[in-house]
Amino acid sequence: MIVRLLFFSYFLLLLTATQLTAQVTDESTTITFAHEIGPVEKLKQPQLLWFLTWRSSDEQTTSMASVNAPAGELAVTLNTEAQQLTKYVAGLQCEESRKLNAGFRSGRCTLLLTACEAEERADVFFNYRVTKHIEHDTTLGDTATHVSKLYEEGDNEDAVEVGTVTYSVENSSDDERDPSVAFILEFNLTVKAGGCKNWIPSWLKVEGLSPDEVEMRTWRRRAATSVVERWGYPLLLAAAVYGALHALTAIARRHQQAAAEKRKKMK
Repeated sequence: MIVRLLFFSYFLLLLTATQLTAQVTDESTTITFAHEIGPVEKLKQPQLLWFLTWRSSDEQTTSMASVNAPAGELAVTLNTEAQQLTKYVAGLQCEESRKLNAGFRSGRCTLLLTACEAEERADVFFNYRVTKHIEHDTTLGDTATHVSKLYEEGDNEDAVEVGTVTYSVENSSDDERDPSVAFILEFNLTVKAGGCKNWIPSWLKVEGLSPDEVEMRTWRRRAATSVVERWGYPLLLAAAVYGALHALTAIARRHQQAAAEKRKKMK
């Protein structure tokens, strides 16, 4: 009897240890938003204009994105307007489950990618979890950096690990009262992308700007362009004229010196 009890206790301890190990492993591959709002809530903020900027090799592309957020659903999709490019980020889709697990909702963000052909489109995603009730802590949430495993859906809807993704938050406005938000996804791939297949950008910035912030940035850009057009071109012209006159003066002095030396030799 004692032997059976010891064996049963050992079996329970082994089973508990296995479950704890699996839980730790699962949490290590999933981003946890415990002190900040998750991607779905961020992308559902009203009256924001959304932009996606991605970097691949030495090229950087920015595209405005439309928002599809069905009412009553915990899902948001950003669709870009960069379809004229060969390789581009077609959008970003984030969704969360309503069911709670240990006080957290499970979520998933999928990067919608399109390479050379439509049938070669690949969906790359990462998992996360977020608390249902957020007590927002700016000292933690706005500076937090998270790392998760990155997966790609296979031919039979099997997830294949392709690397890791680092999630970080960035300030989009100097005004603390401005509702603009931005987060950055950096991708560290463990598989090589060849040609059109498995194309994944190295960096993606998701930015939601308020109309005031967009107007301010447009004004700054136009002001900088106006300054260049108003003062830059005339200054360049003046510098070119000054350089030409300086060169002509130097040439004339050389001729004068050469003529003076020639007259001395003739005497």
